[in-house]
Amino acid sequence: CFLKGELFCGSLSGFSEAIGLTLGTGLGTSHIEKGIAHDSNLWKMPFLDGIAEDYISTRWFTKRFEELTGKSVKDVKEIIDEHENSDHFKALFSEFSSNLAKFIYRFAQSKKPLAAVIGGNIANAETYFLADTRKHLFEMMGYSLPVKKSILGEKSILWGAATSH
Repeated sequence: CFLKGELFCGSLSGFSEAIGLTLGTGLGTSHIEKGIAHDSNLWKMPFLDGIAEDYISTRWFTKRFEELTGKSVKDVKEIIDEHENSDHFKALFSEFSSNLAKFIYRFAQSKKPLAAVIGGNIANAETYFLADTRKHLFEMMGYSLPVKKSILGEKSILWGAATSH
């Protein structure tokens, strides 16, 4: 429903074939093929030294931040609010943008989308990672796949449900 809502009246309005990612406590993935939304269920896809959700979730941020700093944090919002000027902040988001680009690249290789949309709580920190993610993705793909942040937020789910048959 998230992806359908964004296609219907959100940040992907005008696109047809697309992929969607919700970034938060876990990793949600979906794709549209021939107008039909599918749960891509890629959270458990083998990725790097584990599964995708190990590297693209709040859990990764809190675990990696503690590895880098020795400090325990609750979530990404706390990292931004209390540690934005720390030495490890930029490195943390740089690593995340690289991981996210690698994941989107693999997802895009299998589904051949015209665009991608990200939502969820981590997407609210787009200022710190989305431009780098796009840059890495361009380097891997050789062309610019539009990767947009959800403009509808949680309302995209309602719009998507309303447009489903």
